[in-house]
Amino acid sequence: MPRATMASLIARVRLMVAESGTAIFSDDNIQDKLDECRFDVRYALLVPKPTYSNSLGIQYNDYYYIPSGEPSGKVVGMWESDEVLIWGDFTTLTPTSSDELVGHWTFSNQLPPVMIAGKRYDIYRAAADLLDYKIASLSATQFDFTADGQSFHLSQQLTFLEKRAADYRRKMEARVGAVGRADAPGERPLGVAPNQAELAGPVSANVPFLTGN
Repeated sequence: MPRATMASLIARVRLMVAESGTAIFSDDNIQDKLDECRFDVRYALLVPKPTYSNSLGIQYNDYYYIPSGEPSGKVVGMWESDEVLIWGDFTTLTPTSSDELVGHWTFSNQLPPVMIAGKRYDIYRAAADLLDYKIASLSATQFDFTADGQSFHLSQQLTFLEKRAADYRRKMEARVGAVGRADAPGERPLGVAPNQAELAGPVSANVPFLTGN
């Protein structure tokens, strides 16, 4: 059974994969695919956007999730609606309003820092994967044919879905992985012992167990 906190995201993805008519995917199917495209966030700082007032001074009413290192300063949403907001002393905060799809939370002048713990999703990757499944399912029945002098081009639907899937692929979030080089002592992958030759001395330098070579 799908989680109640996923209702908005499931509805959004169902719209993206053109499920307005006969549905191919159940809510559980969509939730499972979203869970494959999930980012778990723990104690990430929200960015305050202060409001300035002549009578009240600086008010901290609006907070947004902008990933650290994001050069464009883009606000990132698509959160499951079970997120927890936390103040600097690790007490739980209750916002005045929450917009998980946008990544915006409001308060009544809540001083920073405000942190968030929760789960957000790459809905474009999920929608593209689901469209691939849908294209594979429909390809056995959606074909062009001619009858009674008339031509029927059912494959146009597949072409449309393929274009949508390609568009969503371009909008997916980039994922970066670090790979160490075995010939560079300072860039060895995790699980490989660092080169200890400089510290162990000339005798131990020839022992693979100690040097990691």
